[in-house]
Amino acid sequence: MWAIMKNSYKSSGLKTVQGGSPDKIRKSITGLLARITAACVFAAIPFSPGASAQTVNFNGNIPAPNACIIIVLSDGTLAPNPTGTQLSSKNPGGVGGIARVISFTNYRIWLDAPAFFLSSPPGFDGSGVAFSTLFSGTSIFRGRNFTDRPGTNPRRLRRGFSITEITADLIADNTGPYSTGNYTSYATLRCE
Repeated sequence: MWAIMKNSYKSSGLKTVQGGSPDKIRKSITGLLARITAACVFAAIPFSPGASAQTVNFNGNIPAPNACIIIVLSDGTLAPNPTGTQLSSKNPGGVGGIARVISFTNYRIWLDAPAFFLSSPPGFDGSGVAFSTLFSGTSIFRGRNFTDRPGTNPRRLRRGFSITEITADLIADNTGPYSTGNYTSYATLRCE
């Protein structure tokens, strides 16, 4: 076996060990294998002289958005008072508008009154009309409960996720009686 190994060394062009005892041949082969292994390892590592660069990836997560969503569930209806000088959703026959407010943080909500009627009977100019609003809240999920708050007086919602159902009322006081006919107006529910 020793002679076969010695001959395979000669045929590969590698240096043979003179006076070749088995220990010397084994040491020589072990050294050669170590150099070949080291050369293979270094060849597998990417190397470029000078500066180098690697990409570092970053991931991020944005939690639930800070949002306030208003969903109008039903419009309101105005009705006259007995003297005919007021149109209001609070009067008998009137109905408040209903909206659902879904909030992801503690926004403030309020109800802006309009400045005029969108439509009114011919000949009615709207002078002498003063608009005001009231709003109430009922908790659906972690919401706020409150009653007949002036629309100009904001109500803060709870911190975190909440759902509050809002009843919006509009009052239009006139200095004299309203003319017979249809009146249309609006109120703006805000969440900021």
